[in-house]
Amino acid sequence: MADYLLEEVRKLVDKNESVCNPSLYLDKFTGYLSQEDAKDVLNKITKLTENNYIPQKRLDLLQNLPNFTNKKFKTQGPFTIHLSRDIALENTGICFHPIYGFVYIPGSGIKGLARAYAEQVWKPDQNKQNKKEQAEKTIIEIFGNENTEKDPTKMKAGKVVFHDAFPESIPQLYVAISNCHHPGYYSEDKKIMEQLKQGETGDFENPNPVYFLAVKEGATFNFVLSIRQGLDKDGKNLINQAFEFLAGGLAHMGLGAKTSSGFGTFIEVSENNNKPIKVSLPDKQNKFVTFEGTLKFTTPAFLAGALQEKEDCTLTGQTLRGQLRWWWRVIHSNFLESSDLLKLEKLVWGLTDTSSPIRIEVAKPENQELRDITDLIKIKDRNGRVIRNERGRDRERSEYKYITFGMYKMGNEGKDRYFINPGTEYIFSIYCQDVKNDKGEVLIKKEEVLKQAQFALYLLTTYGGLGAKSRKGFGSVVLTEKIKDINEETIKKESEDLRIKLKEKELIKINNNKNWNLITKQIEYKTDFPLQNLAKTYFAFMSKYKNNPTKKCAGLPRYIQGPKILYQKNPEKFKKPIDLHLDNIKIDQKEERHSSPIIFHIDKENKKINIAIIPTNYLIKRDTCQKFLEEFAEYVENNIDNPPS
Repeated sequence: MADYLLEEVRKLVDKNESVCNPSLYLDKFTGYLSQEDAKDVLNKITKLTENNYIPQKRLDLLQNLPNFTNKKFKTQGPFTIHLSRDIALENTGICFHPIYGFVYIPGSGIKGLARAYAEQVWKPDQNKQNKKEQAEKTIIEIFGNENTEKDPTKMKAGKVVFHDAFPESIPQLYVAISNCHHPGYYSEDKKIMEQLKQGETGDFENPNPVYFLAVKEGATFNFVLSIRQGLDKDGKNLINQAFEFLAGGLAHMGLGAKTSSGFGTFIEVSENNNKPIKVSLPDKQNKFVTFEGTLKFTTPAFLAGALQEKEDCTLTGQTLRGQLRWWWRVIHSNFLESSDLLKLEKLVWGLTDTSSPIRIEVAKPENQELRDITDLIKIKDRNGRVIRNERGRDRERSEYKYITFGMYKMGNEGKDRYFINPGTEYIFSIYCQDVKNDKGEVLIKKEEVLKQAQFALYLLTTYGGLGAKSRKGFGSVVLTEKIKDINEETIKKESEDLRIKLKEKELIKINNNKNWNLITKQIEYKTDFPLQNLAKTYFAFMSKYKNNPTKKCAGLPRYIQGPKILYQKNPEKFKKPIDLHLDNIKIDQKEERHSSPIIFHIDKENKKINIAIIPTNYLIKRDTCQKFLEEFAEYVENNIDNPPS
């Protein structure tokens, strides 16, 4: 509650908080807050759902308009709109109706999306069918030409009225999160950019989470169109055409904010049986090239949203997009200075001030089995009861506790996290379009953009994973159907061709490095328990380096005592640890952060563990780091089928 509120107002709100109008609460009763406090306030707003709104009453008022037509569209994923509305909590809001307090969609945004689809997707298809003049006439008839006609005497208002879309019932809201893991890199912080010059991937920055409100998938909205009074001749045809544009835009472009991450996808549902009505792109459109695939998890995946609860344990477009960007940077980082890498990333993936040429959608499966961390770390009997030892304590798998640290509750801190079962599949779609400059000239063709996304997808599904602890083998994911003609050599060659082309256009500069900063290894195994054996092997190898600062090479924070602390406390008495950058190391390890530079991916279908090693100068000298990680990989190879107990 904002401190500036009058005491009388504060008491009144506290007394009636459960029935408070969400729009009023967000706009007037909250002040500037930290992100953690904002998360709590937003979560409280999601529970303010008491409302006497009856959607049919509004439809009854509108149905007397000329050519009144109502169609229902359902959200296929999360949806948010008006994040940048004028409130104290920046980039956290949503479009609440000022009176009713529920989320609605302004008609101006609906009209804008329908027109964008008509101009950018439908019209080019009509042009190829020699119907250019008729297409332009139809667009002007529906939308008007106030924004494109310079001669005032020729200006026309559109004949179709796009009304605000109201929900069929009060939509369920949730607190979503946008978590930038590289804020210094994206803001071009000098210290960070200097570190990145050494070929780093930026895994030493602290994330910068931003929380905001969104509508859950499955919310149905009534989209209403009518004809302006006195212009109802041929109105039915115009309404039908306008709905065709709107349905295409909602299905393939998205409405509202964060559409590049899959937000804002709607699909029309039948009035009779509520079944979805699929909308295909026109055959001859040239706006997008698309790719659709299915991701299958081969190991448990710790996915989560802002609250890290059971209901937000699912794969989202944001998560997939973030990992694809990371692997894309691995492809290019060693060949470009940090500033040029950012320039190239801005072209291919977009930034806050530039729209993205890549849009990613992920469809949530109808049934996904979720379990919590205790199913992994607790030893249970056949009836699911935890087995206790002679001291009355729960019997646990110490190897899983080691590599899932942070995923379970410890005393009064943290919480038991949920994971998605292996075998769960998600269908995803990638839409790509041309990258153009301010003059409209194509810099990167949409086919090349798609290739870059597919290259990152290949590395993710060969070496990486999704969710927390994915570098330790959790969340390993594969494509159910491999992409043809893509391998590491084609990735290197075609990515180099792209860099050279953009260098010739004087958009980026290329350094003299010849190899990418990625070492890979493939291990075959026979065991039926690859993840558990990997956990045991991981624990055994790290135990060999107890109190040895070289263990930093496996990532930070790590609790390391012995030689490092002894030397820092009394350098005259104790020997300096070998290859240690002491100026980069603090006794308080909690202040340091670096993701593990070795990544394990478990491919159960082929009974292989694929290992990716990305040596880093940040943790220790690069040569020492590489030597340590290669030794670790060899240790795993030698012990995966019979790990130390």
